[in-house]
Amino acid sequence: MAQTLYTTSAEISTRVSALGVSLRDMPGTGSLDGVVGAISDASTELDGYALRIYSPASLAGSAWVRKKCTDIAVYFLCLRRLNDPPRAAQAQYDQALKDLEGVRGGKIAIPDAYERRGLAPELSNVRVGLQPTPRIVVSDNLSTGKDTGYIRDNDWTEPR
Repeated sequence: MAQTLYTTSAEISTRVSALGVSLRDMPGTGSLDGVVGAISDASTELDGYALRIYSPASLAGSAWVRKKCTDIAVYFLCLRRLNDPPRAAQAQYDQALKDLEGVRGGKIAIPDAYERRGLAPELSNVRVGLQPTPRIVVSDNLSTGKDTGYIRDNDWTEPR
């Protein structure tokens, strides 16, 4: 499965400057392997916090996710050549991780991103069915959601 990347090298260059990127990557080669690696690592880090709750497509469309991923990627890029990151990059990285911990804990909702459908509550209204044998059945007419992904004992006598 292909990894979804949540930021771009252009956004990192905007944050750090083109010179800053070239000094932290492989100077003189013109290669952006370090930037691509930092973006990949940052996207993987973000997935670890948010992928259980949000789909990759939903995360990719959020400006908040793009900013947090850029903060993390800049931090990783600064560490690339074993240099200490600037205080501003360290502070933004720490804040991004704090916010992502809030997302994982359910305290923060990501703006412009929709939670996975499986996490939305579904309510089933049940009643006792007496035919053919006594049992509890789900009244579809009064319930929310559809029975996808699990077995539900629907009342076959109800009109649909």
